[in-house]
Amino acid sequence: DTVTVADDVEVNGDITVDPEHAGQIADVFVYASYLPLDGSLKAPLYFMLDEDGGIQMWNRDPASLVAFQKVKGKGKGLNKKNRLHVPMHKGRFAFTGILQVAFGYRLDDGSTVSNAQPVDLTIEPAAPAATADTAMPAETSATPATN
Repeated sequence: DTVTVADDVEVNGDITVDPEHAGQIADVFVYASYLPLDGSLKAPLYFMLDEDGGIQMWNRDPASLVAFQKVKGKGKGLNKKNRLHVPMHKGRFAFTGILQVAFGYRLDDGSTVSNAQPVDLTIEPAAPAATADTAMPAETSATPATN
């Protein structure tokens, strides 16, 4: 998907819970790669989101992923409906670039399950506002001369 920095955006994801994991406690994680549109980086930056929604750099080691959400408590583990909804961002982006967001969950035993296809976003600059000079093309008309 393509959005601009002026757009209000919601980034949500749903992941299918393995039926064998239903009812278990899990940490939900979110990680992403980012490349600016201006080409200033040759390789992407990798980061993860923490429980406060803060951005932390990530070394691409799955064992180092921090929890974005915790699914815990009696009867409040992974649900039996086989879907885990993950709201990741709501609002405007403060940067332009190519963002690939992935998410999943980690069980107490350290095993992880993540989405097979990342959420791909291209964030472009806002379109320039129209001005009086450029808002509409000038109209011309000709009236035949009468004698």
